[in-house]
Amino acid sequence: MDLPGTTLLLALALLAGCSAPPETPTRDLHRLGWTEAFAALHEDLAQRYPYTAWKGIDWEQLRTATAPAVAAADAGGDRAAYEQALRSYLFSIPDALVRLDGGDPEIARRARGGGFGLDVRRTDRGRVIAVRVRPGSAAGAAGIRNEAEIRRWNGVPIDTALAAVSLAGTAHPAATRERRRTLQLAMLTRVPVDSTVTVTYRNLGEVEPRTVLLTARPAPPSPVETSPAKGVTARMLSGGHLYLRLTGGADFDRRGAKEMRDALMAAGEAGATGLVLDLRGFHEGSLETVLRIGGHFLTEETSYETVVAWNESLAAFEAEPSPRTVTPQTPHWDQPVAVLVDGECFGPGETLLLVLRHDPVAHVLGFEGTGASISGGGERLAYRLPEGLRVEIPAARSRDGRGRIQVASDRGLTGGIPPDIRIPWTDALLRARFLDGRDPLLEEARQKLGFGFETR
Repeated sequence: MDLPGTTLLLALALLAGCSAPPETPTRDLHRLGWTEAFAALHEDLAQRYPYTAWKGIDWEQLRTATAPAVAAADAGGDRAAYEQALRSYLFSIPDALVRLDGGDPEIARRARGGGFGLDVRRTDRGRVIAVRVRPGSAAGAAGIRNEAEIRRWNGVPIDTALAAVSLAGTAHPAATRERRRTLQLAMLTRVPVDSTVTVTYRNLGEVEPRTVLLTARPAPPSPVETSPAKGVTARMLSGGHLYLRLTGGADFDRRGAKEMRDALMAAGEAGATGLVLDLRGFHEGSLETVLRIGGHFLTEETSYETVVAWNESLAAFEAEPSPRTVTPQTPHWDQPVAVLVDGECFGPGETLLLVLRHDPVAHVLGFEGTGASISGGGERLAYRLPEGLRVEIPAARSRDGRGRIQVASDRGLTGGIPPDIRIPWTDALLRARFLDGRDPLLEEARQKLGFGFETR
């Protein structure tokens, strides 16, 4: 059964009395030369990035490693080299909220526009397998089949090859070791067109491994480069469960709060007995909308963070005198909630999870933890650079009620919000996901809602 409207794009409602989210403060450096703009950017980041000590970032080391490449690009007028130097610098900061926008898509196409028609993932037992081999691809023509085990890559053990994969070409930095490993698996097979690689593999049912030479052909965008549709999807599932997926975007910011309220109200009237709240890939959206959505799962005013922001007059970070709170919203949702997460859930997604921690019937499910990247109060700081480039960073720390930094990954690259129920990537679940096109995490959530969760 579908809710009225079936698939709803949910977004922030500009309700009476609600103001639009404040614009991100922007420092304009675009009239400077490339070298001067980088120096000014670096000086500001070294002072104002809120997690420097927590993550153990050595800004001087980063400057020393990057400044010569920027200067060389400046002297030669090489825009591609300038952009690549900036990207390498920024992606050395393990924080998914660090962004570089306005880049030349041709640079990315040259760096990773080729592939072998092969996607690989790691099973819970540590094997790296071919989860999808496309018909007619270089990998398929060479004899690699679905579920083949990949042993060696370019002559080295597969784990060694994966550890060397650069992530500077992904959408944002990886903040945790877990997320880094996931992205390295996804990006291993993305290389320049016409690149060659030797692959040692063993197909299912075969005894001896084989080694083949593959040549990269033009490839479609990889899953980590393809964003889901913006907004929120709502529908009723069989069994009387409501499904809501949040993916942010402008529609989310304009109408989300009202659409969420309407969807919950309609589901309640229809007698829904559970909710699947899908936050996979959710990392864009205004804080105001997120808190209004979170309020539907609370019965009283609840604090969720203390913001520690830069005080310009003190030239230091300072904690706000009072914690931030969430106000309950109507209707109140009191049925069990299965929350689905992945490593692309960060920022506003993790803020919503901080609120949902206070709902005793909400349970988090995932194959991995969240992206471990949060800005206190949702605050950001941006820099306008030469050549149409724009850098954005988090502007404040988020602390819990005991004064401890929360969610953001530390210098050991651990952090985020781990699932209450972590699902292992078995061979069967990888087959279901990549070969059968099923959603095993959603299936697990529906099963848990049907049979009931253990009490937290």
